[in-house]
Amino acid sequence: MKTSLVTLLLAGAGLLSVQAVSAQETQSLTEAEETVSANRTRTFAVNVFPTTEKTKMNVMIEKYFNVPLDIKVLDAKGNILSGDVMPKRKKGYWRKFDLNQLPDGVYKFQISNGVETITKEVVLITEPPKSHMMGRVVSIR
Repeated sequence: MKTSLVTLLLAGAGLLSVQAVSAQETQSLTEAEETVSANRTRTFAVNVFPTTEKTKMNVMIEKYFNVPLDIKVLDAKGNILSGDVMPKRKKGYWRKFDLNQLPDGVYKFQISNGVETITKEVVLITEPPKSHMMGRVVSIR
């Protein structure tokens, strides 16, 4: 199982900060499927990363075999917020997901072909950045 961590802090005019953490790439296979798949490579690859627009995430998928993929956006409780299907014959997929209307929290992008499942986790934080400066003014005459 491969684990990757990417953290990006964006500050727009000092009013908004977003932390997007893409972590936890997981595969869920049954024991029988693990034995069969031990000698083969993955059927697809996934990359989830933030855009320059503070609360939008890019999802890019590359398929190596002609199998349809189910793409879901889940909240922390596992509720499906959005879904899409990548057709069997399509080799590449790119979509920008807008998380602007969602409250702060943990969200998951789950991509599955029925046998393999890759999950990418995103932590959305939209608090204003904390100022390290004191609110005191000194005037000299």
